[in-house]
Amino acid sequence: MGDSGIAGPGADLTRMTLHEVTHGRRETLHRWLQLDDGHNLLAIASAPAGVLREHTPGELAAELRQAPDTDDARLTDELAGWL
Repeated sequence: MGDSGIAGPGADLTRMTLHEVTHGRRETLHRWLQLDDGHNLLAIASAPAGVLREHTPGELAAELRQAPDTDDARLTDELAGWL
């Protein structure tokens, strides 16, 4: 998955609308998978140390796969359900 470019230099932040606040990679990926309908461009953004950063769903999934407390079966099921 690519990114929207919203965190890039010169991005038009007026295009960005806050839809929901989540906490942690697991919750964020879960909500993204539920909300993505293929019609609207969803961006996953964070602001560590006050700097806007965009994340891709693939990045979050890869990080979760490496986390020791991840339920692989549940993550696989969620990703398969999205596909």
